[in-house]
Amino acid sequence: MNIQVKYGSITKPLEFLPSPTADGLYNGQMIPTRVGSYYLLLNGTIQGQKGTTTASDNMRPELQGIVSQMANQIDSVKNVIGGLAKNNADTLKSIQDVKNAADRSYMIAMVGIGAGIAGIVIAAFSLSRKRTIEL
Repeated sequence: MNIQVKYGSITKPLEFLPSPTADGLYNGQMIPTRVGSYYLLLNGTIQGQKGTTTASDNMRPELQGIVSQMANQIDSVKNVIGGLAKNNADTLKSIQDVKNAADRSYMIAMVGIGAGIAGIVIAAFSLSRKRTIEL
């Protein structure tokens, strides 16, 4: 028996093994990643009878619940990642603002030092050219 699982346009083989707990039952393992209809395509022979069958029933309710929980958890993780990305962007903006403020402070300090040096030069020049006034 060739058994495949189909979801939309994606088809993948599925291996069925005899059940260890019940005679005549077979188990196949898959992890559904999306909510929706999964189809089983059965090709081959069962007890000598040939045939092709498509089992198109929706997933059992407990599987739908598990897939829904997984989808909700994925959405939650996406939301957390989105929040982290926003926090990261806010942090980078804050760092850039601090850098800009430090650059402005540095510029003001350099202008102040330059004005101070200019004042000292002017004072030294005027002291060296001191004139005496005679009455």
